[in-house]
Amino acid sequence: MNESPEYMQLFLELFVEMERQGPGDEQLARAVMQQVCAESEPDQILDMGCGTGTASLLISHLCNAQISALDNCQLFLDRLNEKVTSGGLNDRINVINGTMFEPPFPDHSFDLIWSEGSAYLMGFEPALKRWQPLLKERGYLFVSEMCWFADQRSDEAVEYWQAGYPSMLTEAEAIAKAQVLGYQVVSKQRLPKAAWERFYADMQNRIDQLEAKYGEQRALTDCRHEIDMYRRFGDEFGYLCLLLRV
Repeated sequence: MNESPEYMQLFLELFVEMERQGPGDEQLARAVMQQVCAESEPDQILDMGCGTGTASLLISHLCNAQISALDNCQLFLDRLNEKVTSGGLNDRINVINGTMFEPPFPDHSFDLIWSEGSAYLMGFEPALKRWQPLLKERGYLFVSEMCWFADQRSDEAVEYWQAGYPSMLTEAEAIAKAQVLGYQVVSKQRLPKAAWERFYADMQNRIDQLEAKYGEQRALTDCRHEIDMYRRFGDEFGYLCLLLRV
């Protein structure tokens, strides 16, 4: 995001107090972890772009793995560290300031990489390529990726995503790219609409709080626009959630 420091500071102030930094669903995550654990429970898990750690904290209650929580925003990591300490999870969750572009881990380190809404920062295909060597043999990658759901798309939605994520794929294209890279598709599903509504209700609440504090700001206006785009055109796009295996 190529924005001013003031814009980014307000953007982060909004997101750090949200339950999630991106849309997600606990029931879906539990179902995915059941699939992962069905054969054998993972020993090492990487939460890629962990934010304030919603996924890491949930996963810590679903298996006994050691979890590496990676993000490059110290504000988010400070909040996660507070949660880890208060939950008595210091021996289970290792909070790391680092970049997903060059993850600070040796190859074949993880049984599972968990990436909720973070792959788009690199682009779907580059992310899957870069992260694949980090997985152990028969390791899993769970990734939620913004995709087109509709063949017929509104001009306004196309313009919005052309500016925000020009390399956005269709569901079929994303699945095909994963398979070409050598991943097996274990499961695929769309993130439920209820998850988007919860996320945007939380965001709307934070926008209202910060506008009361700072007045109208471009960062907040941009977030309002994002909410509006989803509520008008959310049938045309959304997160495709893939559980992949090497």
